[in-house]
Amino acid sequence: MSDFPKQYDPKIAEPQAQNLWTENNISAPHESTTGKTFHIPMPPPNVTGNLHLGHAMTLTIEDIMTRYHRMKGDSTLWIPGTDHAGIATQAQVEKRLRSQGRDRKELGREEFLKECWKWIEEYSGNIQNQMKKMGASIDWSKERFTFDEKANKLVESIFVDLFKKDLIYRGEYMVNYSPGLESVISDIEVEYQEVTEKMYHINYFISGSDKELEIATTRPETLLADQAVAVHPKDKRYKKFIGKKVILPIVNKEIPIIADEMVDMEFGTGVVKITPAHDPADFETAKRHNLRMDYAVIDKNGYMNKEAGTFAGFHAATQARDNIVELLKSKGNLVKVEPYTHKVGFCSRSGTRVETFVSTQWFVKAGELAKRVIKGYEAEEFKILPARFNKTFEDWIYNLRDWCISRQLWWGHQIPAYFHKETGELLGVTQNPSEIFEKFGEENVRRDEDVLDTWFSSGLWPLTILDWDLNPENIGELFKKFYPAQVLETGHDILFFWVIRMLLLAYHYTDETPFKTIYLHGLIFDENGKKMSKSFGNVIDPVDVIDQYSTDAIRLSLTLGNTPGNNVNFSMRQVEEYSLFLNKFWNIMRFAAMNVGNITASRDELYQKIAANEDALLPYEKWILSRLSTTIETLSNSMENFSFTATGSDLLAFIRDDFADFAIEAYKIEKENSQLGKEVISVVALEILVMMHPYIPHITETLY
Repeated sequence: MSDFPKQYDPKIAEPQAQNLWTENNISAPHESTTGKTFHIPMPPPNVTGNLHLGHAMTLTIEDIMTRYHRMKGDSTLWIPGTDHAGIATQAQVEKRLRSQGRDRKELGREEFLKECWKWIEEYSGNIQNQMKKMGASIDWSKERFTFDEKANKLVESIFVDLFKKDLIYRGEYMVNYSPGLESVISDIEVEYQEVTEKMYHINYFISGSDKELEIATTRPETLLADQAVAVHPKDKRYKKFIGKKVILPIVNKEIPIIADEMVDMEFGTGVVKITPAHDPADFETAKRHNLRMDYAVIDKNGYMNKEAGTFAGFHAATQARDNIVELLKSKGNLVKVEPYTHKVGFCSRSGTRVETFVSTQWFVKAGELAKRVIKGYEAEEFKILPARFNKTFEDWIYNLRDWCISRQLWWGHQIPAYFHKETGELLGVTQNPSEIFEKFGEENVRRDEDVLDTWFSSGLWPLTILDWDLNPENIGELFKKFYPAQVLETGHDILFFWVIRMLLLAYHYTDETPFKTIYLHGLIFDENGKKMSKSFGNVIDPVDVIDQYSTDAIRLSLTLGNTPGNNVNFSMRQVEEYSLFLNKFWNIMRFAAMNVGNITASRDELYQKIAANEDALLPYEKWILSRLSTTIETLSNSMENFSFTATGSDLLAFIRDDFADFAIEAYKIEKENSQLGKEVISVVALEILVMMHPYIPHITETLY
């Protein structure tokens, strides 16, 4: 044992361990010795991104699960993948083009897409290398990309199929629009910031009366599109006015006074203007009362449109607002102006204020697809951990609105819909437009320029990675063997955006849940509980942490002691503490090895020898073997129940208190009187390495 290094050097050991795993192809699915499989779909990070702490935690938790099941003898499958990240990638490429004095629109679609693919080729290696650096034991031979050729064909085939089933349609709905990106965006791309603006109190005079209703709004320019004013049906102040009409200021037309329970009697004056084309809540109210929903006076870029009359072409939030306020003042409608602080949506990618308006887009009838998911949920075909997220899931799944899946981008899965260039008529939705070209002439046909929401292709991820196909004859062994997955692990913040979309699509096409357990982890904040952001200067790059300390140290800090589903306050002090523990762990194992000498027997052989001479065991040896047995059983039960964060902490305590401080010390005192001391210390040390391997694979691989 003289060649046992005195100190552990992760900069040498970790790359060596990773190379060993690659050479031995440990991550490929092997034959199961238990008759069971274990498959976990990896949430695909953005292909052009960099590993952040959230990714690092995901990789660590999923690697712990996968390594445990692999060691247990299950046939494991963990496939790496990346997301084409429509909005994020296009924004990055456009930014680079601008720095070169070039413009997307001047380039044209075809050339711009070439630039996107160049970007992908240039940066796609970053995230893969960082995954490997985290020690993730994934099967790289099966790596997938949400925009690879096979994925694109599957996405298009699903779109066509859902359209044929009347589960996808083209229609008008309220959407979020980013003027900066010039595209519809999803709710997850909207960041709400506190803004102090002016609140304008405006009198709407009741028709045929000397009475008025006072309404407060931060956007007086939208009143030109008002379709009604609303009060709460139980509000005694206004009950007598329900059914009457008010004169819409400036426009001088009558609009109805309606009763709706969405009105908060305690907020403002208890009277609200209903502008369906410019407010999501008003849009829903308009549907309930059969009001016109498409009358808009502001375009998608924030300027007044032709319906705004003399205000057409004015910037809505500045020039138009100022002019309208002056006009209201001159007509005696303006009551007062006061400061008001509230939250406003901004595009997370461009930083521009989000506009909401009614637009013609493509939609999935999510409510129809949800029926099978609800049936599966109520039949407990899948479970959500921690269980407290069931309420969040129920709030969404039982109240799903139609899902807008079209985006005004160029990078992404282009919608396979074809229109007549002259009339705008939809001619067909197909993967093979040859018949349409033949009938109408290719020169008269245009393909829809929009692409699909990234969450649509991500929603097919459980099927994509297992090579599922609409044609049952093309479905291979990978899907048949590993579907459904045993678990999906991801952050609780995308339970709606990603998890529910996967359930909708997978249930529809397989009539099975895509995963039996949904395990949700929390978000990562800095040590003071503050969100990590470049603007706050508190972002921590996990690769920097690995370079300073080690992969195993950051893995421990991201998992141990963290309550499932709770947010994590990440501390560099904790990483340092776990780094010190790894050094101590090395010294414990080195001390054990130096004391017991060179034992060539396997674990099984050691157990057999101990069992055959059980009567010769000293009391401390019986005790540590009993504690070991209990610890192994607890570990197995906890791993099966996804309680591995607390279990890891228990293992550290067993190593420190039971093994190092007691068993090894007792061995030093009793070794002259012991027949099996070396075997006992050896078997406990080996079992510790096995139990700790999912958590700290590099140091345990080196020691083993």
